[in-house]
Amino acid sequence: MSTIILYVIIMALGIFLARKNIIPERLKSKIGHCQTFALIFLLGVLGYKLGSDKVLLEGIHFLGLQAFTIAVLSIVFSILLVFLFYKKEDR
Repeated sequence: MSTIILYVIIMALGIFLARKNIIPERLKSKIGHCQTFALIFLLGVLGYKLGSDKVLLEGIHFLGLQAFTIAVLSIVFSILLVFLFYKKEDR
């Protein structure tokens, strides 16, 4: 529970900083790069954690076709939606 409160406080701090225009413009232009790096880093850590979990890897055949289908479709549609939104943003 305390971790969630910490996340909310950090998000509130970010909203406060954005509303008060405290962050300089040259730093704002680099925020996108920081977000991309953080996302790639988190995905790498998640992949490592899942790949090193012996219990999960041993029981993966029990998850079934439905779980696999849901996971694949979630990934595909997430990538598709991000691609579509970034395409619209570039115009």
